[in-house]
Amino acid sequence: MENNSMPKMKKIAIVLIIVVIGSLGIFKAGMLVGAAGEAKPGSVNDPLITKSYLESYISSLGLSGNSAASGYTRVTLKKGNTLVGNEGTEIMLYSGSANAYVKGQQLVNLTIGEAYGDGMTLGKYCVYMCPDKSSGVVAMSDVVVFVKGDYSSK
Repeated sequence: MENNSMPKMKKIAIVLIIVVIGSLGIFKAGMLVGAAGEAKPGSVNDPLITKSYLESYISSLGLSGNSAASGYTRVTLKKGNTLVGNEGTEIMLYSGSANAYVKGQQLVNLTIGEAYGDGMTLGKYCVYMCPDKSSGVVAMSDVVVFVKGDYSSK
């Protein structure tokens, strides 16, 4: 009876060795194909990145997620108030209703590429640029705008 169990044990051992060698072969093939490659994070070969990598990359550029770091300032205007920007000042209407205030060159809507004359209604979330010191926005209701650059309000 012992003689019959030995060949059975040898068969099990051989099958187990074949399974282990086969598994190692499959693992090595996966490594060669690229499952565990050494692609640079964020490259075409590895498009997925971690949040910490993204934050590190952004901070290395000198940027951050808050508005102060990007140069925009939140400004609240009461109905009837006017905000006038200097040359190159950007204004974005966030809430409320406002019209273009133009006493010189027209206000430029950078989002859609159009010029706005005095009294034209501004669109929300569009970025407008003041080409000179005599253009800006007048609040038709209480408004919130984000401004990048120098400005004055009255």
